[in-house]
Amino acid sequence: MKAKTYLLISISILLLVGVIYAEATAPKVSYSYKLSSEGYIYAAIFIDNLEDQYIIYVKVEESIVEESLVAINEFNDLLPAELVDSNLILIYNVYNSRKVIVSYVARAANISGTHIDVVITPGGPSKILLPRSSALLYFNGSAGISFTDTTITLTYDDGGTYLISYIPLTFVSNLTTPTTNKIAEQTYWLQLLTPYLLGASLISLGLAYYILRHYRTAHPKVREEGVELPEYDVETLRSEVDERDIEVLKAIVAKELTISGLARELRLSKSVVWRRIRKLSHLKLITTTDVNGKTYIKVTSLGMKVLEEASRKP
Repeated sequence: MKAKTYLLISISILLLVGVIYAEATAPKVSYSYKLSSEGYIYAAIFIDNLEDQYIIYVKVEESIVEESLVAINEFNDLLPAELVDSNLILIYNVYNSRKVIVSYVARAANISGTHIDVVITPGGPSKILLPRSSALLYFNGSAGISFTDTTITLTYDDGGTYLISYIPLTFVSNLTTPTTNKIAEQTYWLQLLTPYLLGASLISLGLAYYILRHYRTAHPKVREEGVELPEYDVETLRSEVDERDIEVLKAIVAKELTISGLARELRLSKSVVWRRIRKLSHLKLITTTDVNGKTYIKVTSLGMKVLEEASRKP
């Protein structure tokens, strides 16, 4: 009888030790979200305590922008990562690292005229930072709240699905109310200056019309096509792009591509291609269009001129 009792006690101790060891060696995952006034989420996932784990699955938001996904280890080595489901990513820990950091952008907001609603789905403890000078309207779940002079931070101890509503500073109009005397003074000066302001506006419109007509007469080949720059600015733009940018433009001209397809075509990582696309889009050399969750790229007429300029120079 005593032998059975000792055996049961030994088994219980071994099971308890096994549970404690499993908890101590299990990967620790935490999430950090920075919300924006435009409704985007800039997210980071910190995975620690990895031991000989080559394949890692991590939960993300379904609205993730796939091209923005980047995974690195503690030594800033880039790790292969891909979206295997609408809200699940796969990371290959090729360097057998103990720590992995994943960053991405997600479109997880519903923007109304008065506030922004954001839904996040962290798979572990999370910290959410609201935009500067925002007003917090609502949140669900049990979250800790901390304040500074300009920011609000929510902290959740567990994963889940959380709704956060807030009003960013850009939604808030000028709420300062002048005194009655100031209103009267402003009204007086407005009535006094209205004829002069109207005359100045008419003169400015006439001058702008004359300059525009004179320019079109002197430059008959220039046409308005969306956002177009004069011919002499092509050389300036050419100095802003490098050979890798030119390769990207040539690949886009050759055939219609998504960002993923462009990355495969040039044999580059999606994060590198994403940065190039943002740069060329900022320079008005390309346009991007979202169709069924995929981003298609097209070279603008200005981008074609830059390509022509690049082909003329060795």
